[in-house]
Amino acid sequence: MDFPRYARLLLPAVLIVALSGCATGSPEVYQVGVRALASAEYSGARHHLQSYLDGETESYESSRARYELARLTYLGLGGPADERAAAELLERELQKPFSVYEREARHLLAEIYRRGQAENRDVSRSLVLLRAADYPRALIDLAMIYWSGELVEQDRKQAVALIPEIGEVDNASNLFHHRALAEYCGPETRDRVPAWACLDEEGEFILQSADEVWRASRPDTDAGTMRYLATLYPALVDPSAQRRVAWYRYAGDKGSARAQYMIAQIYGAPDSPWFNPAEAEQWLQRSADQNYPKALLARGVALARGKQRSEADYLGALDQLERAADRGEKEANLWLAHLYLNPEDGRSMQVGLAVARLEQIEREDDRAKHLLADIYLSSLPGMAEEQHRRALDLLESMAYRDAEAAYKLGAIYSQGLASIPPSLVDAVGWLRRAADKGHLPAQLLLARELQQDGRDESAAKARERFVFMPVADVPDNLRQAVSNARYRQAMYYAGQAEVHAEEVRQLLEMAAEEENMAALAYLGLMYYRGEQVAPDDELAYQYLERWDSLYQQRKDQARSDDSVWSGLLFDERFGNQEVQDALLHLRFRKSQSE
Repeated sequence: MDFPRYARLLLPAVLIVALSGCATGSPEVYQVGVRALASAEYSGARHHLQSYLDGETESYESSRARYELARLTYLGLGGPADERAAAELLERELQKPFSVYEREARHLLAEIYRRGQAENRDVSRSLVLLRAADYPRALIDLAMIYWSGELVEQDRKQAVALIPEIGEVDNASNLFHHRALAEYCGPETRDRVPAWACLDEEGEFILQSADEVWRASRPDTDAGTMRYLATLYPALVDPSAQRRVAWYRYAGDKGSARAQYMIAQIYGAPDSPWFNPAEAEQWLQRSADQNYPKALLARGVALARGKQRSEADYLGALDQLERAADRGEKEANLWLAHLYLNPEDGRSMQVGLAVARLEQIEREDDRAKHLLADIYLSSLPGMAEEQHRRALDLLESMAYRDAEAAYKLGAIYSQGLASIPPSLVDAVGWLRRAADKGHLPAQLLLARELQQDGRDESAAKARERFVFMPVADVPDNLRQAVSNARYRQAMYYAGQAEVHAEEVRQLLEMAAEEENMAALAYLGLMYYRGEQVAPDDELAYQYLERWDSLYQQRKDQARSDDSVWSGLLFDERFGNQEVQDALLHLRFRKSQSE
């Protein structure tokens, strides 16, 4: 039964009171301890299991109670960690003529004596316990001690002699399952379990490559099996980057496509101490030749991204990515859609194929939904107005968690489409949702929509979200829009009854840094006239000279690019006689002072 969190926190105390009249060693106390353990109420579990053991007990129940209590005590769950107390509980359990937890208890006790704090270590006892535990992981631990010479004199013959006792080595997951502690390797208690007892995500990947190696090139001698285990063991139980690279090389040479792919990734990473692009390419090709999906994807992406992509590269990318997609690599479908929509010169765009690929993965991949929506909203071949509704459905399915989708919906309702009329209410609603998530384009468009609707105060509040953001943080493609919004916000503050002189100055300076001509003009005239600030001819001159320099550059550009802007029209739109007069006066003063 699931309890609310507050009830679970109270559970141990309530049960202690409720059972205060029950005798220690009673079945009821044991059952309460077991239920507390199942509910992850470790404090209550420790209390009741200990209470049960303090009285007269049944054989099976006492074995489980003692074993579970030892594990909780060793890991420090529900109370302080205590290796010695855990060891004493396990020793007592092993003194019984029969215990259903005998193997697990021996293995855990061996680990305490082998890896525990100095005062608890007993190497000889640990070796005896590992052999007596008699299941694969414990025997592999023992074999590796002899193989590596850890704690004992190195004896590789003794290590190889243990291989027949380990049994079948065709399931690496079974080999490296630590029976005593694996149960606590889940996310809620993982941080309490020693690293050697649990496998991380890469460790699970290594196990898969280990099974590949075993199937492809099973050693035919015990010595060969020991070398296999001796390379695999440190990559899993005592991992370091170097040990894992050693495993990948070993497994790759034995034909594991997974390992070949991983060593290619390691050699191909610029920040890797093993960085070697030529070797990375060789390993990746070997993996792709075995049709390993991730290698096919990587090869296809590399060809598609080539700076000087040739026709052969384009065809090669299509081949690799299609093979990857057909083998379940969903990312490959996105790249295929990109290639179909951006073909080599002389090839036709294949919109239908792109849509087909994206529809295969759109249920579980928002990127595919975005691209599909963009296609449906476009005027690409085969796209009709009825697809607009499908695009809206895709975007709405993401918009409550995805700011970009909400922004796109707001933009659509802002302008409308042939089959979708504009709706200010819908536009503002979706844009607010995206703006609340920090989406800058949505914040800009929301402010514009509100401004155009005559809601100046609401527009100003919308701009307040972003107009004070540092200049360096503004993306290049939005710099002009943000700069204009800063200037507009400064003008809003300047027109308010309350004094906003500092905000006005700050916003204008930020906009001026972004080469906003209106802000430069305003600042120059402000310092020239001494409005809201002390007069300062030097600052006025600097701002107005920058305005004039930009004005001349943009006027020359308008003339040279053969646009519709003639010099006369440019002057009419962007000219500022007040600025030019003030600058002429400042230049005269400056020449007189010099």
